Amino acid sequence: SLDEVWATPLPPLPIDGGSVVGRLEDMQGRFNLNNLINADGTKNQIAYAQFQRLLERLQLEPKWASLVLDWIDPDTLADGVDGAEDGVYTGQSPPYRTANAPITSTSELLALPGFGVERYRKLIGELGLRK
Repeated sequence: SLDEVWATPLPPLPIDGGSVVGRLEDMQGRFNLNNLINADGTKNQIAYAQFQRLLERLQLEPKWASLVLDWIDPDTLADGVDGAEDGVYTGQSPPYRTANAPITSTSELLALPGFGVERYRKLIGELGLRK
């Protein structure tokens, strides 16, 4: 619980030339975008449906679930009608390819064509995702 000692911020600790502060944060309650893909590289249907519901709750188009899925899945096959693989990204200016690997920073969402800063801020702010 957040009332426990582990969740209490550390008081400033003096060091040469300044101080250090710290705190632990429970990340378990956050949605992990990488869970859209199972360990074997296939689509995790449960996580996918959860992410679509989260997007809808934020009044964001559910198509972004397919775009994120294709960004991280290891294959080159687009997910349904809303997915996008290298063919879409190499048509961008400048051209680039999908990561086809787990997301290491949520800022990668900005690489999705048309996702934009406003959607990014809304998703990050509302869901407490980390940059």
